[in-house]
Amino acid sequence: MKKISFVLSFTIILVFSSLVLGGGRKAKPKPKPKPKPTPTVTTVSELNLLSYNLGLAHGYVPYAAARLPKLVTELKKSDADILCLQEVWSKEDRTTITNALKARYPHSVSAPTKQAYRKTGWFSGPTCRVRDLFGSNKFVSCILTTCSGKSGEEKSRCINNDCRPALDALAKSNRYCAESLMASVGENEI
Repeated sequence: MKKISFVLSFTIILVFSSLVLGGGRKAKPKPKPKPKPTPTVTTVSELNLLSYNLGLAHGYVPYAAARLPKLVTELKKSDADILCLQEVWSKEDRTTITNALKARYPHSVSAPTKQAYRKTGWFSGPTCRVRDLFGSNKFVSCILTTCSGKSGEEKSRCINNDCRPALDALAKSNRYCAESLMASVGENEI
């Protein structure tokens, strides 16, 4: 109760003081702030997107290195407002493409890749365990046995078709392991 009356008294004193000290005159109005300039708005009625799977998985997709300069040449001819490029796996290829297209596409963004670790109790280990990859109906075992001796497109078809059930099972049991394997396409399969 005392706090309320103190606050009321203080408020009344402030109001009273301003009336007495100010001589009853109204305070000068503060000058109005200058209006901020309105930004220029550009209306876009159409947005042209190009989505392209470049297939630059060296060692996995045939002729990746030979195709890179030709792909860059063709991308420079694009009239798209935004390019969405998939399967540009290596940092070197991303840098090559970004630098080559900088005049037409000065801004670029690329999703970072990071290692995921599994955490169980005190032990933190790699995303994939041996038992996730090797053994009966396991993805890497399937690649080594079913797709052995094949290369290029034939090996890709074998992995995508014949080993797909093992990859799907891995994705259900250890999603991060499956994702990391697919992110390392073109690297040594083991």
